[in-house]
Amino acid sequence: MSSLWTQIDAYLLQSVHALEGQHLLFDNVTVVVGEEFDPDHVDVPFVLIRGYEAEEAETEGPFGDGVWHLEDIQYPYELVYYSDSADIDGAREIAKDASAVLREMIRSDPCLSGIGVSEDGEVVKNVTFVDRQAFVRGVGGQNREHRYVAQCQLSFIVYGRI
Repeated sequence: MSSLWTQIDAYLLQSVHALEGQHLLFDNVTVVVGEEFDPDHVDVPFVLIRGYEAEEAETEGPFGDGVWHLEDIQYPYELVYYSDSADIDGAREIAKDASAVLREMIRSDPCLSGIGVSEDGEVVKNVTFVDRQAFVRGVGGQNREHRYVAQCQLSFIVYGRI
């Protein structure tokens, strides 16, 4: 068994790879769990899974069973999709469509049902959305010569409990 945080990473990695063959924008996608990426040195399409902290919320004292039950342990995440297009309209469509696909991937499984119990007994309670952004950079704006950059970011928090 492993920590819930590690299981979330693995679940998201598997879920993004499962989009291959279902959505053209995700065919031959490179998926990395990490903090950041260098846009000049990635093959597109590219997805970064960024889960950079874990935070426990305050809780009340022991319950009737004498044990502290921790609710709302937070794991903030961002899924960053990065690709390019020869024209600005194509880049806009890519950014918006990829954003919608990633949102649906999370929305369709709000408890990340493929994740089991962690080594310390933690489970996924639920997922809440923070925001979703899609944007385009002009030709050369990210050093992708003669291409427009299409990017989207989906931010959400996975809540765990013990």
